[in-house]
Amino acid sequence: MRSLQVEVKGLVQAVGFRPFVYQLAHQWNLRGWVCNNAEGVVIVVEGTHSDMEAFLQDLTTKAPPLSRIDQVNLSEQEWKRYTEFTIRPSQEGQARLAPVPPDIAICPQCHEDLCNKGSRYYHYPFTNCTNCGSRYTIIETFPYDRPRTAMASFAMCLACRQEYMDPLNRRFHAQPIACPTCGPHLWMSDRQGRPLQGAWQENFHKRIRGGQIVAVKSLGGFHLVCDGRNATAITTLRQRKKRPHQPFAVMGQGIKVVQALCLLCDEEEKMLTGPQSPIVVLEQRRDIAQQLPSIDLLAPGVKTLGMMTPYTPLHFLLFADDVDVLVMTSGNLSGFPLARTEEEALEQLSSIADAFLFHNRPIVSRADDSVLRLIDGSWHLYRRSRGFVPVSLPLPAPSATPLQSASMLAVGGDMKNTFALVKDGEAVLSQHMGTLHTREGEKNYLESLTHLQKLLDLEPASITCDGHPHYHSVHLAHRLSKPLLTVQHHHGHFAATMADHGCTQPCIGVIMDGTGYGDDGTIWGFEIMTGDLQSYQRHYALRPVPLPGGERAVKKPYITAAAFLGEAFGDPGWEKAKELFPAEAKEIALARLLVQQKLNSPLVSSAGRFLDALSALLGICKESTYDGQAAIELGEAPSYRLGLAGRKAHNHEIEETLALGSYPFLLPQDASLYFDYSPVLTGLLEDLEKGVDRSILASRLHNSFALLIREAVCKVAQKEKRSTVALGGGVFQNPYLFTLVHYLLRQEGLQVLWPQRVPANDGGLSYGQAAIAYWHHQQVNEEKAGVEDVSSSTFKNHSN
Repeated sequence: MRSLQVEVKGLVQAVGFRPFVYQLAHQWNLRGWVCNNAEGVVIVVEGTHSDMEAFLQDLTTKAPPLSRIDQVNLSEQEWKRYTEFTIRPSQEGQARLAPVPPDIAICPQCHEDLCNKGSRYYHYPFTNCTNCGSRYTIIETFPYDRPRTAMASFAMCLACRQEYMDPLNRRFHAQPIACPTCGPHLWMSDRQGRPLQGAWQENFHKRIRGGQIVAVKSLGGFHLVCDGRNATAITTLRQRKKRPHQPFAVMGQGIKVVQALCLLCDEEEKMLTGPQSPIVVLEQRRDIAQQLPSIDLLAPGVKTLGMMTPYTPLHFLLFADDVDVLVMTSGNLSGFPLARTEEEALEQLSSIADAFLFHNRPIVSRADDSVLRLIDGSWHLYRRSRGFVPVSLPLPAPSATPLQSASMLAVGGDMKNTFALVKDGEAVLSQHMGTLHTREGEKNYLESLTHLQKLLDLEPASITCDGHPHYHSVHLAHRLSKPLLTVQHHHGHFAATMADHGCTQPCIGVIMDGTGYGDDGTIWGFEIMTGDLQSYQRHYALRPVPLPGGERAVKKPYITAAAFLGEAFGDPGWEKAKELFPAEAKEIALARLLVQQKLNSPLVSSAGRFLDALSALLGICKESTYDGQAAIELGEAPSYRLGLAGRKAHNHEIEETLALGSYPFLLPQDASLYFDYSPVLTGLLEDLEKGVDRSILASRLHNSFALLIREAVCKVAQKEKRSTVALGGGVFQNPYLFTLVHYLLRQEGLQVLWPQRVPANDGGLSYGQAAIAYWHHQQVNEEKAGVEDVSSSTFKNHSN
């Protein structure tokens, strides 16, 4: 006979792990107990050697599908002669190490209960079990037990208690278990918060059919919802939300609705209906206008549609036989976080929504919907939030045996913000925070930071931030009064890609985005660099241009276009801009004066701004009403849809698009950093005069970027003897450009890395900051401990 203590670390709380252990122990005739503790799950078992071995094998090979076992520690114990196997209350009082579970989309079994008229969960909007339901958004603190969640005030009825205590029931120890008798409930109200008479479903469908907008309290915040087939309702929503052009996300009643509107491969269907159930950006079917006449209102300027399927029981109940497509956009004002409480919703959304659908289960943590896109056969995260957060990500270390390191905070950037908390070589990224430019955004940031620190039992000893002196996140970092490490913006993107792939050796970085503060005080964003997780060296960059009006010009791509023309060709360039944009000639003349007098015209060398300029020159987007609009719509214009529709691009497709031609950038021949875009503009203007089709012009422009990157990278690779290239920055969320660059670099025999577990945009910046900070602290600790750094020699040739 044998007595053994088993400590299991990893994602093993709130995923049905204790019930699984309970059933496994009974299967193998073992006695003892299991409970949650601060590090994961601890098990004590007594039984025969053979039964124990079978138990331990099944423990790791048959674990619940949503769990993740990182480590199993075994220790022999004194024989206690237990008479049964039980689930004990959670242990408290230790440092918190166990991962916090993400929210999980409704499972097929709970969906069956929801639709089964004979089930006590029929049409109950909060149905859940150990395999699905709310987790992160309802957890107040750990260990994970009902009294520490938003369900604390809902006492279980007898029927729920029986299921909760039944080891053979899938709701065995499901902490959020509830039913119509004992659980949360829904009601509808008008704009003043007065309850509406009648059943909520009847009220909701009546208003949706009537073209109204309803603010719905969902899993991690409010959605603004209207009929996706009603053009008047969509137009009204755009007007009230002051969102004239940014595409709306829509939810289809089921996968068949999605298939009728968009091209859908197996991988995309699996993601849409899987545990994360995010928004997936899909290619529209060619006949979508016949299937969905409102498509141009839903997704203006693009050939895609962001779609999701119902991921909670409530969402399924929002549909009806004649309501199969719903707009589901974030329930917030511009610059505000998602409305979370009834009071916030009524205060912020009454000017938008005609009615409200409330429930009385509190939302502890806000969580926007995650957004992904399948590009050239691999997933790219546009937004990492619900369903993915707060699952931790590993951080590379200089040594194969990292030393104990103090906890850290990486504050991220100011747009598409996330922050990262670092503990024991793991980075826990926050949900999408959005912008920090408002008081409400900063308040949400600090509340979310405090809450996640509480869940992780973590107090940062140091902070890492961006180098921009005017970023709100940087000011916030200074106010927290901890030792501060500053990371250059594009080095942060570079490091995020390296860390995502566990890359510890120096490599080449190609970082392309809209804005990032450079070491010289100008705005960077088209960087060819070499480096590692400690330092970097800049090799090539775009020729800087004075941008009249600074950030204000970002919303007016025709001003950016004029600035590039003026920088490239002098006075004739400014005159050409007035010729191309006659309605804006006076404004362009004023912009020219700002540049000449060096007033509010910061130097900018970013790919994002050049793409904005090109978009305006092609007549695609002259004014931008949402972040990245001009570049996004330019990316929709090429003749070929490379790397989309759920498959990798074929070589012949890429060669055909390259055969459409390109315009030459000039690489510097001397010690200068900058490649010159003047020949690109010259060639484009000539083709515009000839009347070349816009789709061909857009193809040639993208080809020009990709061929430039290949040429520059190959020169750096030869000079620095490097063969790995890390791509980063939001520009690489352009499918055409990513696919083309990936293909061309692979053709040169180079290994290409790109962000896969974090966004390439600023949503992944905190991860890169965390990776640099962790590496730095590991090195400092190793030097103090007298440990030889096997990688230190690789850093001697790199400097900022």
